[in-house]
Amino acid sequence: MRYIPLSDDDRKFMLDAIGVSSMEELLKQIPDELRVRELLPIGKGLSEKDLLDHMGELSDALPAGLVNFAGAGCYEHFIPAAIAPIVTRGEFATAYTPYQPEMAQGTLQAAFEFQSFVTMLTGMEVANSSMYDGATATAEAVLMVARVLKHKRKTFIVSGALHPEYLEVVRTYCEPPELKIVVVPFDEKSGRTDTAALKAAIAEAGDDFAGIVMQSPNFLGVIEDWKAGAELAHSAGGKFIACFAEATSLGLLSAPGDFGADIVCGEGQAWGLPMSWGGPGVGLFACKMSDVRQLPGRVVGETVDTQGRRGFVLTLATREQHIRRERATSNICTSQQLCALWATVWLSLFGKKGLKDLARRNYAATQYAKEKLGALDGYSVRFSGVTYNEFVLDCPKGADAIVAKLGEQKIVPGVALGRLLGAGFEKSLLVCATEMRSTTEIDKLAVALKEAAR
Repeated sequence: MRYIPLSDDDRKFMLDAIGVSSMEELLKQIPDELRVRELLPIGKGLSEKDLLDHMGELSDALPAGLVNFAGAGCYEHFIPAAIAPIVTRGEFATAYTPYQPEMAQGTLQAAFEFQSFVTMLTGMEVANSSMYDGATATAEAVLMVARVLKHKRKTFIVSGALHPEYLEVVRTYCEPPELKIVVVPFDEKSGRTDTAALKAAIAEAGDDFAGIVMQSPNFLGVIEDWKAGAELAHSAGGKFIACFAEATSLGLLSAPGDFGADIVCGEGQAWGLPMSWGGPGVGLFACKMSDVRQLPGRVVGETVDTQGRRGFVLTLATREQHIRRERATSNICTSQQLCALWATVWLSLFGKKGLKDLARRNYAATQYAKEKLGALDGYSVRFSGVTYNEFVLDCPKGADAIVAKLGEQKIVPGVALGRLLGAGFEKSLLVCATEMRSTTEIDKLAVALKEAAR
C-alpha cells in the first residue's frame, strides 16, 4: 500500500469539518508544558549487538526480586511455562481479523473457546471475543444499556467502590452521548456500596434511571451484594451491570448471571497474563441473548460447512464497524485476541478444579494477611466486609512514605490510596495477597511494616 500524504486542501477540508482554523487551534487545549515542539533526542540507530547491550543495561537498572503485595486491578498469578510455547506458535502470530473463515479456523476456534469460558464463568448466555480491558469493557456496557433502552433513559448510578480509573473511562465514554453518571458512596464500615444511598439516587433519577454499575470484589477488595443491586435496578425499570477487576474470583464466588445481571464485564488479566508494568489486559464482556444485537465487539459462532463439518465464523457482523461504520455498536475493531488466547490456554491448563483451588488459595492468603497485619500496633483493617485477594490497611503514617521505605527492602507493600481515593485515605494501603505470596513472605511484610511505623 502506498503512502499518500495529505494535501493542503485535504487538511483544510478536515479542519473546516470540525470547526477549527488550524492545527495549532486544534491542539491548543493541550497544556503547553506537555507539548513537544522539537524533535525528541532519540539518537542514531544501533547495530544489533549494540542494541542488545543497551537493552541489557536498561534491564539491569530495573528492580529485581521484588516481593509484591500490589494489586488494584493488575494481579500477580502463577503462569505455567506451557503457555508461551502454545501462544507463540506461528499459526497464532497475526493481528489480522479473521474475515476469511476458510483460512482462519484455528484462530476462530480459539476465540470461540474463549467466549465459552467467559459464558460458563459469568453465568451468561453469550460473550464477545474480548474488549481492550476491564475499564473500556465497563464503559461499553453503559453505552450498550443506553442502546438497549433506546436512549430514553440517561442516568446511570455507579458505585463509589468502582475502580476509580474505570470510573474515569466511563465518564469519558458517556460524555458525547450525554449520559449522566451519579456516583453513590460506599459504607464507611463495611466497604460495600451504601444501599440507602443507592435507593435514594434511583428515586431522584425517576423515569430517567437507566441502570446500576457495581463491581465485586470492589476496588476496596470487598465482596458486594450483586443480588440486591440487580433487584433494585430491575424494580425501577433499569438494567444491572456487574463488573470485576479480579477474574480469578469467578472460581470461588457465584456467577454474576445467577444474581440477575443483565451485562457482565471486567478485566481478564488475572487469567494468567503477566503484569507487565500494567498491561496489556483483556476485557471480558457477556450479556443475555435477547440483547446480543447491541453487543459490542467480535462474536464468533459455531456452524457447519457445505459438507456438514464443524466450523467457526464471525457472526452478527452487521453490528460492527467494518460494515456499519459510525453506526456500529462500538469502535473496537481487532480486539485483544492474542491476550484472549493466552487467557484461554491458562484456563484450559488449570481446569475447573484448578481454578477453584487457586481461588481458595487466594482467599486464604488474604485472610492470613488481614489477621497478621491488622494485629500490628498502629495498623488496622479498615473495612469489615468479606474480602477477596486484597483489603485496605490503615497505617500509623503516610502510606506513600511506607511504600518508599519498604521499597528499599525490595518489598512493595501495596498501593497507596491517597492518589486514587483522595482525602481520608492518605494513610491507607490497598494490600493484595495472591497465591504467589507465602506465609513467610507475609510474615516478612509484617516485620517490615512494624519497623516502618517507628
